[in-house]
Amino acid sequence: STGKQINKSFKSGKHRTKGELKKKAGKVETKHKATTNSAVDDVLMTAGEGGGKTRRSVKDTTFGEGKAVRKMKAMQLAKAKREALVQQKRIGTIVGVPRLVAVIPLCDSLNLTKIEELILSGVSYDPSQRTSHHIGAHSVNVPRWKSRLQFYVLRGRDLIDALDIAKVADIIIFVTDTEKICDDIGLSTIRVIKAQGLVTVFGVVHGLNKVQSKKKRNLLKKRVISFFHEEFISKPKVLPLDTPTESDQLARFLCESKVIQLSWR
Repeated sequence: STGKQINKSFKSGKHRTKGELKKKAGKVETKHKATTNSAVDDVLMTAGEGGGKTRRSVKDTTFGEGKAVRKMKAMQLAKAKREALVQQKRIGTIVGVPRLVAVIPLCDSLNLTKIEELILSGVSYDPSQRTSHHIGAHSVNVPRWKSRLQFYVLRGRDLIDALDIAKVADIIIFVTDTEKICDDIGLSTIRVIKAQGLVTVFGVVHGLNKVQSKKKRNLLKKRVISFFHEEFISKPKVLPLDTPTESDQLARFLCESKVIQLSWR
C-alpha cells in the first residue's frame, strides 16, 4: 500500500452536470448507438513497439475537431463560393457577359477618332484592324484584369441615340475638352440620361497635355472635376486621357469598378 488517498469520483445521478450540458450544446443527436468509453479507447489505441499498444492524442482523431473549427471551415467555404459567384456575375470574367461601355462626347471640339484609339490602346486593342465591314461596338478581352469589355463610341450628337445607348450601357464615359467643358447639347444629353436612370459614370478630359503651364493645367482639371461633381450626385472619377499610361489607368477602372444596376431593367 502506497498510502495515497483515492477519492470517489462525483456522480450526478439522473441529472446532467453543467459541464455535460455545455458539451452537449450545439450537437445534433444521431440515431446511431452512442460510442462507449471502451470503443473510444479502442480507436485511440494503436500498435506500438514490441507488440504493445500506445494511446493516441484526441487531437489526432476526427472526432477531436471542435465545434468552432467546423463552424469556421463552413463559413470560409460559403464565403469563397459567394465571392466566386459575385465575381462571375458582376465583375465579369473572360467567359462571362462583357461590360458595355458607352463613350458620349459633351462638345463638338473633340477628336473622337483619337479618343477611341487611346481608350482601346489601354486594353491592347488595335482599331486599325477593323474594316468597313466592322460596325457598332468593339468587343475585347482583358486577361490582365480577367474581364471583357465592349465599347461603343457615339459619333453624333442626337439625344435619342444617346438615350438608346445609355439604356443598355453598364458604364458611361462622358468625354470633354479643355477648351469648352460642355456645350448646350452636352448639357441636355446629361439631363435626359439622368432622368432615364444613371449607371456607373466616368468623366474623361482630353487635351490637358497641350497646356504648357502646370498651374493652368491644374486649374483646368479642377474646373472639370467641379463640373462633374455638380452634375452627378455620385461624384464620379474624372481622369485625363492623353498618354498610354492614362489609357491603362482608365482601362483598370473600367474593369474593376462596381457596376450600378438599374431597377427597371
